[in-house]
Amino acid sequence: MILASLSTQSAWAQDNDDGPGKKTFDLLWSIKGEKNHIYLLGSVHLLPHGARSLPDVVHAAYMTSDLIVFESDLFLIGSVAFEADELAQARYAAGHSIHDEMPADLMLQVENKVEDLGLPMAILQRYRPWFFAQTLATAQFARDGFPIDNGVDVRLYREAVNDMKLTAGLTPPRQHLATFAEMTREQNEAFLRSALDDLEDTRAQISRILDIYRNADLDLLNTLAEEMREQTPSLYKRLVIDRNEAWMAKFEEYRKEPNNILVVVGAMQLVGDQGLIARFERAGWKPSVPKYRGFRPPE
Repeated sequence: MILASLSTQSAWAQDNDDGPGKKTFDLLWSIKGEKNHIYLLGSVHLLPHGARSLPDVVHAAYMTSDLIVFESDLFLIGSVAFEADELAQARYAAGHSIHDEMPADLMLQVENKVEDLGLPMAILQRYRPWFFAQTLATAQFARDGFPIDNGVDVRLYREAVNDMKLTAGLTPPRQHLATFAEMTREQNEAFLRSALDDLEDTRAQISRILDIYRNADLDLLNTLAEEMREQTPSLYKRLVIDRNEAWMAKFEEYRKEPNNILVVVGAMQLVGDQGLIARFERAGWKPSVPKYRGFRPPE
């Protein structure tokens, strides 16, 4: 493809000229390394069946990058071995269930949602809240036309595999799993409550997700991040702050690589004073939103 033959400068026109025909996609940022560019893309993990394309500006970043990095190694996370490990860590010991750990009012909500989705409570009750919450969300969003295998990150991963590009993960799979499996009881409860709250009005949640994606709406994204930070501070720290802090060392390494790299993370990781963009600024890396001629907004 033609973009693969262009230099980063000519493909992206990374300058301060705001002339006609230049537009941006504010979920994509760039920092300069010693010899390369690192592109940071905020991903949404859910897109409807009808979503056909990613922005041209994202494809430009993809085509000029030799390595595509995700939150964790998607190849290993999709393996049978990882799934077996996940199930083993999510399952309670014999004779115990989620009823032993979660309060009665929360379990009443859980049982109503399980019945609504037609899922087997007798089986699911054997699993811990973090896994239970993910199962409910996956089932609900799939029913509403948002399969988990249709997000921005999965699309780019499939494209990278087809194009035989190198892929990697910011967090090793076992450590990624531990982020959830080693939650405290309070964090587990907050995670499950938050999931159930989201699933009370999936149309509103889906609308917000699509608004963020289609409009690259950092203001709305900041609002969602602040809501999470205020309502579940311990969970926000574990899922956003702690991971961002750990990932900064990886970005230090990437800035020393000779070739361009595209890093894809959940959009929530970008914003706020503990977000990656703010961390890049404090590190003196001068993050900027790339501009690309011929931009096409996502469909």
